[in-house]
Amino acid sequence: MMYLTQGSQESLQGSMCVLLEVTHNVDDKQMPQVVPVIFPEVYKIFSDSSRYNVRMRSQAIQIFTNLTESVCSAGEYNKGLVKELLGPFLLPFTEALVKHLQEPDGPASDVGLKTAIVKALTVLVKHVPKQLSQCWLLQILPTVWNTLTHSAHVYVACVVNETEESDELMSKLTQTERLSASKMWSPVSLSSSTPLLRLHGSAVPFAME
Repeated sequence: MMYLTQGSQESLQGSMCVLLEVTHNVDDKQMPQVVPVIFPEVYKIFSDSSRYNVRMRSQAIQIFTNLTESVCSAGEYNKGLVKELLGPFLLPFTEALVKHLQEPDGPASDVGLKTAIVKALTVLVKHVPKQLSQCWLLQILPTVWNTLTHSAHVYVACVVNETEESDELMSKLTQTERLSASKMWSPVSLSSSTPLLRLHGSAVPFAME
């Protein structure tokens, strides 16, 4: 854990890779010790695009998503766990996720980072919709929709046509990001009046103007 707050970029990168793996298997007894320590650090990494590169920031969001899913799963049996562990971090993470999802592609943002952000927002909308105010839901869904429609060319290049441009783009992503990015853009229609966003297996109704 100390490498998250001090040490070289190489040691930080190694710690992030380890956390990506171990946060899949955190049990409800470990959560009260792990979550309050890790969440502030990954939030700092994700939010500071001037200090941390886009791959490291993407990993930070994946760690947040892993822990959030674990907390929400344990919260089905321990009703106070979500409020206790996720509650203090929900607003700052949601603000940061929506903000950085709106950034144009460049040195500080790319399809890999945006895929991680979309997945994190999907988990929040799926598991804690009541904790997200109506105001935030109205900001999240249009932002995700715009990202998906603007990323359609990435889906076509990478999945449909498999162009040389897509090979260069995908080579910059981690293996996890490649798998997620290939299925990032997948809107389907529930009816002619109620489009549906199917994000990483979760269907979210989205009312278009």
